[in-house]
Amino acid sequence: MTDTALLVMDLQRDFLEENGRMPVGKNDADPVIASANRLLKHAESAGWLQVFIKNEYRKADWIGNLFRKGAAIEGSIGAEIDPRIPLPTGALVVSKAKPDAFTNLALAEILRGAGIRIPVGVYPIEPECGTAVLSVVLCDRPSAHLSTPGSSPTFPVCDMAQS
Repeated sequence: MTDTALLVMDLQRDFLEENGRMPVGKNDADPVIASANRLLKHAESAGWLQVFIKNEYRKADWIGNLFRKGAAIEGSIGAEIDPRIPLPTGALVVSKAKPDAFTNLALAEILRGAGIRIPVGVYPIEPECGTAVLSVVLCDRPSAHLSTPGSSPTFPVCDMAQS
């Protein structure tokens, strides 16, 4: 095991499936899924810890759920990891009920307990232009940020997402 972890965030049915409650769209979801799967394959071969972080918003948060169009509510099918992204054996799954993954203190405990010094975050984002992309962030280097498709900083993990 290395000191690196791949944090796979928000790659859920409500966001990536065409009939999801807040879909990014098929043209955007397909490259995101392909890139995430390449990174997962790399992480497995490199011995990285793999942690899936998923939104599971509380049913009682009716105001937030209204703004989120009822997406990723705890216990719903839409809150499940997209089935086109297979969950590797040994991967951990952590839930969050707020946009920031680190609001669940269990995530920090997992990373600290495993001796992780280099967390690499993967998540779909929808920039103002309305196109979903996969974002890869070397969490300890905020300037190392990748949106794919597009140009990448000179970090090997970024090349993995685009190749």
